[in-house]
Amino acid sequence: MEKKQNTLRESWYSLIGIIKEVFSLYPFAGIFLLYLGFQCYKLFTASTNGTIFILCLIIGFLSVGVYAKNKSFFETMLAFLLGVLTIFSITWDTEKAIIVGSMFFGFFILFFAISAVSLSSRIETILTHASNFITSGNQKNNYTALDQIVKKKSKYGQLHIEDRAKAVRFLIFIKVPIDDLPESLNILESIKTVYQISLDEALTFYRSIFMLNKRGNYNNFSNLGLELIFSRIIQLPLVPQEFFQIFNSSKTSIFGKHKNIFDYLDDMEKLLEQGLDIDTIIEKLK
Repeated sequence: MEKKQNTLRESWYSLIGIIKEVFSLYPFAGIFLLYLGFQCYKLFTASTNGTIFILCLIIGFLSVGVYAKNKSFFETMLAFLLGVLTIFSITWDTEKAIIVGSMFFGFFILFFAISAVSLSSRIETILTHASNFITSGNQKNNYTALDQIVKKKSKYGQLHIEDRAKAVRFLIFIKVPIDDLPESLNILESIKTVYQISLDEALTFYRSIFMLNKRGNYNNFSNLGLELIFSRIIQLPLVPQEFFQIFNSSKTSIFGKHKNIFDYLDDMEKLLEQGLDIDTIIEKLK
């Protein structure tokens, strides 16, 4: 139950982060939303049928959110049915409609405000922590630089603002230069999206490839080198789970048995073409 609650909370934070980004990029979106809310409010109080329609619409919207979270059709339909039956069991008039509407939108605005403050506080904590691990420059300027990077929307829109903050902190920990952080975030986003894995898994995989690339380039960081590596990985005839299984079990052989990571990936592909199973491939790569 606790895991589900945490996931739901993260989903709300993601939604809030997206809404904030949209408002920051398109200020008129906030004005339009207020106008739309005012029109819905007018419809809500115009007549009894309008009130019932809007309430049913709200119940339907919330039910879709419940289904998106728990994927339980019958639980969602039961919640929707109970909500609709409650609506139709009340005799509506203008005063009741105004009270219900005011309470609902008031709670929504309050929830949004609290969540936004909480999200901003967490991001500030994450970036403050990260800026303390940068050896060059001063902490205040480093924090400002990281904050500007995090606030910029990711290339494909798959990393919300809190994910970007966590990713930036991780990248600082493994000593990725500040100037390379934006492109590194794009690479991380590609890994997470292409392989359909969690952010933590993507970060762990990125670190492995980053360290291998760093060693192969005599400690010179190269985003271009990382892009070439990931492009080569995508060409392998493997599903993501199989690749990670092989890589995590045999990556220690790189720069030992193999000349470099590209030699390692070439050997992996040759073994795959021989029709060998995963366990045999791992043993031969070691």
